[in-house]
Amino acid sequence: MSGGIYEAMTAKMQIDRLIRVPFREDITTGHYAVIAGQTYKILQVQTIADCRPKSMDISMQKIRQRGR
Repeated sequence: MSGGIYEAMTAKMQIDRLIRVPFREDITTGHYAVIAGQTYKILQVQTIADCRPKSMDISMQKIRQRGR
């Protein structure tokens, strides 16, 4: 288990989705992402040092939408 995911678990953060994407400096915690019509809040961004091309893992929490 990666250190970042373990830290999220010990902090009792609810992680609903984890994705790996190409590295981008402009994606940070507090941003939102929409995947397949579902909105997620980005809780953690972790750069993957030993990956080529440079990538990052993004841990997200599902935003509960009213009426759903």
